[in-house]
Amino acid sequence: MTDLEELKLWCEIVQRTAAPVDGESPSETENAALARSCRVLAQIATMIADRTEVSATSQAREKDVA
Repeated sequence: MTDLEELKLWCEIVQRTAAPVDGESPSETENAALARSCRVLAQIATMIADRTEVSATSQAREKDVA
């Protein structure tokens, strides 16, 4: 799974957990699930951003050396 695919997956999970099952106001359990999903999405996005930044920095250094 690519980084982008993983982000898309977690975005879908957040969207699904954001909609209450019964169409009413979200329950305490649903709100907790949404909060957890959002935290995971944020962590994954941060990890991907860090990897992307490191990769870009490495590529720039390789160009400077060449």
